Amino acid sequence: MKIGNVLMTAALVILIPVGLASAYATWSSRPPVEADTEERVRPAKVAAAAVPEAPAKVTYERPMDQLIFDVIERPRGGSDLFAEQPFRVDVQLDANGQHVRLVEVDLDRDGANDERWTVLDGVTREVSEADDGRYDVVTSWSADGWRPLGVQKRTGTPVKRQRPTALIDGLVLGWRGRSLPEGEKLDLVPALPIGVAVFQDEGFDTVNRAHVDLDRDGRIDQIWEITPDEIRRRVSPDDDGTHPQIFRREGRDWVSVDGEGASP
Repeated sequence: MKIGNVLMTAALVILIPVGLASAYATWSSRPPVEADTEERVRPAKVAAAAVPEAPAKVTYERPMDQLIFDVIERPRGGSDLFAEQPFRVDVQLDANGQHVRLVEVDLDRDGANDERWTVLDGVTREVSEADDGRYDVVTSWSADGWRPLGVQKRTGTPVKRQRPTALIDGLVLGWRGRSLPEGEKLDLVPALPIGVAVFQDEGFDTVNRAHVDLDRDGRIDQIWEITPDEIRRRVSPDDDGTHPQIFRREGRDWVSVDGEGASP
């Protein structure tokens, strides 16, 4: 019995290492895993989304164009939106007040519109080459600027161009009844060859006086006196600092107070 146990133990001692060696040989002889297998089973990397290029900066033909397009993009309506510019721009919004629909431009403030912009599925501009309020040339706005569409039959109502006096009247009368907390505004439209200043003197609730320098030589050619009941204009015909001629505003006309001189 003891001899049998000894023999069995000896057999196990011999067989176990042989089995282990055979198993290792079998495992080590399997085909090697290809080096890029792991890379092939990984999810493919998603390509980065292409970043769209910024649109080219628009070059406007005139600074005025940029001002108007800014108003179209951020809608606001009204008359003479850029009162300190040598041109006049009136803007009309749609019925809901959310979009610009019509822009009228008077390039030289002579009372006759030179351009009419229509904003509807793009911007179309009609131009009055004769500056008489009637439009003939038509252009359309594109990324490259104004593109001519041709010449149309003249449309619109003829308008008589105003004298400089009408321009001055419009500038000054626009301040009648308006408060000027700072007391004075010395140059309403710096770009114009005419200097116009308005004043609200102490004791007055609104603008009560205006000075006009027709040639910007530093000498006042007209002194306006503005009250709720009357408007008077004292004129220096010789541009010498004296103002002997006096006119009173009646409706749209000026009437001589002293009976001398014609309304300028």
